[in-house]
Amino acid sequence: MITGFFTQIPERLLATAVRHMPAERSEWGAAMLAELAQLRHPVTRWQFALSCVRVALFPPHRGGLLMNERRKYWFANFGVAAFFGLLMMGIAAFLVFLDTPETPPGKTLISLLVFGGNWLIFTLILTPIVSGLRADEPVVMKHLLIPFGAAVLFGLLLIAPFAFMEYWNNPRIQSGEFRFPFMLFYALWLSPTVFFLAATPIVRRLRAGESILAHPLPLLLRVALLAFLAIGWITLLGDQMPCFLGGVPGCD
Repeated sequence: MITGFFTQIPERLLATAVRHMPAERSEWGAAMLAELAQLRHPVTRWQFALSCVRVALFPPHRGGLLMNERRKYWFANFGVAAFFGLLMMGIAAFLVFLDTPETPPGKTLISLLVFGGNWLIFTLILTPIVSGLRADEPVVMKHLLIPFGAAVLFGLLLIAPFAFMEYWNNPRIQSGEFRFPFMLFYALWLSPTVFFLAATPIVRRLRAGESILAHPLPLLLRVALLAFLAIGWITLLGDQMPCFLGGVPGCD
């Protein structure tokens, strides 16, 4: 008799807690009572009942759940941005190595710190861009590879004529007296590539007939980034254009 009474206490506790729950959660309470009735082992019944009572009396805060979901969302964006940022910074490091293959031992640590700092900055820039490309959808790498691949191709096609002009109009590069300025063209490639990525979400919304003014602050930041990239690229291109055309001293 004592054992039977002992095993009935969890059900009574849970039933009491369910009665004090809001009406919109009554279905959950009924389902938990039905689940408890299927359990026979006393320890299991107590564990299940106490867990349900805790949830019934102290339900998880909805705002906390939403905050946790947003945190996971931005961590995923940061991870994807860090991956693509590492690829782009790896290309830059390789081009620097081509220009200066013999790095002094004392500058190795400094080079690593500079690489890490630039990687972090580039990752922070790419994180909101990745968020715009995802449009709150789950991370699917193959879907992200398409816009990144298109952006890379766009940047390469944009700088290809200038790279040809630099090589064709500079006999010292053709003869091997001077190295081809890889880092210059990397900078000229990087800006339009990031520009393409940042502009893609805006173009998608316009093509879908959505209002781009629904989120004015992100739009303002995105437009500011686009303007900064465009002005920087045009300025650098205008500065180097005499060298691309050839016949200008100091453009070795």
